[in-house]
Amino acid sequence: MKFLNLACGDHFVNSQNWINCDFAPQLKSVKHVNLLGKFSFDSNSFDLVYCSHYLEHIELDKISDFLNQCYRVLKKNGVIRLVLPDFENIAREYVMNKDKNQGEFAAFNIAEMIDQCVRTRSGGHLQDWYYRSQDNKELSDYIYVRTGFKHKSKGELENKIKNRLKRITFKKIKLKLQLKMSYIVISILPSWFTDNHISKVTTGERHFWVHDFESVKAFLEQSGFKNVNRVSAQFSCEPSFPLYPLDLNSQNHARKGKESMYIEARKI
Repeated sequence: MKFLNLACGDHFVNSQNWINCDFAPQLKSVKHVNLLGKFSFDSNSFDLVYCSHYLEHIELDKISDFLNQCYRVLKKNGVIRLVLPDFENIAREYVMNKDKNQGEFAAFNIAEMIDQCVRTRSGGHLQDWYYRSQDNKELSDYIYVRTGFKHKSKGELENKIKNRLKRITFKKIKLKLQLKMSYIVISILPSWFTDNHISKVTTGERHFWVHDFESVKAFLEQSGFKNVNRVSAQFSCEPSFPLYPLDLNSQNHARKGKESMYIEARKI
């Protein structure tokens, strides 16, 4: 079988059965693809298209074009699996926490919902919440359940640094230099302009919209997909889909937490 992972970042299955793509790939095993244009793949060539936490990064008027391309490259009876934040889930969680007088959790839900839509610096307010929860086990556990973020131990951090050093590539160095040059140019602009018009978030951080199941279902059906269903991180209608490591972590928990929804549909 042949699988396609779109907007994979650095999380993918390195296998001959998979083609992993991103806007700005930093690893040799990831292919550069303009995800907002025509994909550089033949029609009817993949059994499954997987895309995690990217649809919310597409402007509303471009979502149909993206899903049309996903439909085109899928084989007949092929499956698309989308993972993205669930606005309804976050909204209900916020109201529940307000009703239970869980003020801190409710405040986190607000950041969980809108931070990536409005942030102007890398990491935004969510990063502040992650730092704040380091010495607060109750908050740290809650954030883990909601988003999948977990503070790493000293040993895990050391291994992460070692792995990053091993994975340094020319593409990564080039990207870092480009960002540094961009910041130098920004620094000479007047502050009134940069404060109101310049964002220093990195590629892939900004959300352009929020979605619930019904809105995503409507987009999928407009592109021709059928049998649109909500599933879980622990299940796929495609038996050979590797739930771990794509949607489950080593503890068999949802890698992106309970704030995410999992949607599958078919090209009939």
